[in-house]
Amino acid sequence: MTKYGFTGEKKIEKGVTLRQVYAKQDIPSAGVKAGDIGGWIEKRSNLSTSGDSWVYGEAMVYGEAKIRGHAKIFDKAKVYGNAVVTDNARVFDEAQVFGDAEVSENARVFEKAKVFDKAYIYGNARVHGQAKIYDEGSVCGHASVCGHAKIFDQGHACDNAQIYGKAEICCLAFISGNDHVSA
Repeated sequence: MTKYGFTGEKKIEKGVTLRQVYAKQDIPSAGVKAGDIGGWIEKRSNLSTSGDSWVYGEAMVYGEAKIRGHAKIFDKAKVYGNAVVTDNARVFDEAQVFGDAEVSENARVFEKAKVFDKAYIYGNARVHGQAKIYDEGSVCGHASVCGHAKIFDQGHACDNAQIYGKAEICCLAFISGNDHVSA
């Protein structure tokens, strides 16, 4: 038995018809009980039918995007394109993950952050504020990227690095350790 079904409610997002999910069974580790109403997906391939991944509230997943593992999408977050959110990752508030981006392990993307193109967020990384991670930028370890900071063109922040303000990390730059970068 699949863990979710569709309520029959529909909405349109960027010309795509999304359907609201509901839990057909308890998903204890997600705090979801049978009958609970979830968020919005375009098609079954967007949300794994097994495991405890879940889409909550007004969150949306569409296109070829995939939510799997123990991943959770909350609030008004959007995951679309070919993006993948997996493992124990979380995307919430008004954050967006799209393009060919991937968010995995225990990473968090929130507030109004955007992760897109071929960006990769993993480990215990945090991307928030209005930060943008794109091109082939990556954030990992315990790194935190926030404010209006940007990481792109193979820029990389990891370990305990903190990137904030209007800092830009790009062109094969590698910020690591306990480095703090702001502008």
